[in-house]
Amino acid sequence: MSTQVFIPHQSNQAFALQFPNRCVYTGEIANRNEWVIASYKYGRRIMSAKVKVPYSEQAMQEAKRNRRIARIVFLLASVSLVIAVFVGAAAMRLKGGAVFGLGPFIALFLAALATGFVCKHILSKKWPTMKDMPLFYFESGNIGLRVHPQPNGVNFWFVNDAIAREFANLNRAEVKAV
Repeated sequence: MSTQVFIPHQSNQAFALQFPNRCVYTGEIANRNEWVIASYKYGRRIMSAKVKVPYSEQAMQEAKRNRRIARIVFLLASVSLVIAVFVGAAAMRLKGGAVFGLGPFIALFLAALATGFVCKHILSKKWPTMKDMPLFYFESGNIGLRVHPQPNGVNFWFVNDAIAREFANLNRAEVKAV
């Protein structure tokens, strides 16, 4: 279960957010801060602001380990997909088929998305904290926290419900259990 906190953006200024002085993942006393980019939509423009998110040393070590594992697995899976698509396209070409359409590239993109989800699911069986990390590089956040832009604000998704409620109280925001 995760908890969502929506922070509205009310002016053309950056967010002035307050986090509790506890790790957003474990709830322990925070001894490190990690910069997380919070992108948000302001009218038609997409803007971004960096926010300092508190973490414990243990959570930061797990996040670093998870990122290393995910990069290696996703890189290997991506290379395998590229090779498979181009070998398949070459085989079709040898049999006289036309391969000039967008089909192989669309198939590669869809396969890469599916591979990301499957790899994350498999990896989270061995390392449970993998499921609490953003899946792709274009997602913002870190272990236990995801940040999603919305029209005129930002949604923060917390794994730790107590921290989400504290964060909402500090920033006078609304909490939604999801």
